[in-house]
Amino acid sequence: MIHISKRCSALQKLDLSWLGSNNQISTPALCTFLRNVPNIIELRLSSCQMLASSVLETLAIYCSNLKLLDISYCSNGLQLCVSWLTNLKKLQYLNIAHTLITTSELLCLLNKLKNLEWLLLGSPSLIADQDAVISSITENPCGSLKGIELWYWDKLSFSCISQFLHCHGRTLAELDLGWCLSIGLHDILPNVASACPNLIVLILTAHHETTDAGLIDLSKGCLQLEQLDLLGSRNITYSALQTMITACENLIFLDVSYCAKLSVEDVVKLQMLSSNISIKHVETYLHKSKVFGNNNDGSYIRS
Repeated sequence: MIHISKRCSALQKLDLSWLGSNNQISTPALCTFLRNVPNIIELRLSSCQMLASSVLETLAIYCSNLKLLDISYCSNGLQLCVSWLTNLKKLQYLNIAHTLITTSELLCLLNKLKNLEWLLLGSPSLIADQDAVISSITENPCGSLKGIELWYWDKLSFSCISQFLHCHGRTLAELDLGWCLSIGLHDILPNVASACPNLIVLILTAHHETTDAGLIDLSKGCLQLEQLDLLGSRNITYSALQTMITACENLIFLDVSYCAKLSVEDVVKLQMLSSNISIKHVETYLHKSKVFGNNNDGSYIRS
């Protein structure tokens, strides 16, 4: 890697995700390489064991043009000195999901990075005050947000996320509230429907109290939807989903696994409503998964 670094001065995009185990790439080697790529604008280092605070320091000093940075799953049991990232003023996409960032560190980043459009923050194991973080984004917008992932923010309050949606909903294209258990005690769909007219991806995994009425609201307010995850809903029925699929003509992926009031027969009938949609349905945890339609990966639309 050091050998080729001097030939990479014009490099703009680099993906090293899942590399660096077994000392394949060392931390010093990565730092040396980054010093020679001043024009890099996209860097993905997800699940890289060699990521350390010294790498973030190198990025801050030598890679000021970065617009996309992914350091998800890079905790390795150690806290990184993420304050170095405040120097990356051009960042538009930041993925720090499954890292050991603290509340104060994240608040500092949000205060300094004013151009963020995509923010992925899943599994916040050290973020004690989740409402404080979202309130900070609401009150002091860090950018024109197009997407936010809050997977497993299980202490986030319904009132706080409602206020956030009121502030940022119009620009949001992707919203992931999967396993936000405290929010899932309510039906968030009416709030989403009224605030997010341009939404394309909506993830509501384990929101048990989602209702037919909320789904009807969504079918009226979010006509651009392409992907919808309702896994684990206890209340939604065939009738509301029929309305949803008919209204949202762009819908291409729907996950209704473990939805208590849906049968295989219901899902087959729903699939017949559109030739463009793939529907994922798992009947029980002990049963096999069935995906109806053209795509079988069930992957997110986003890259």
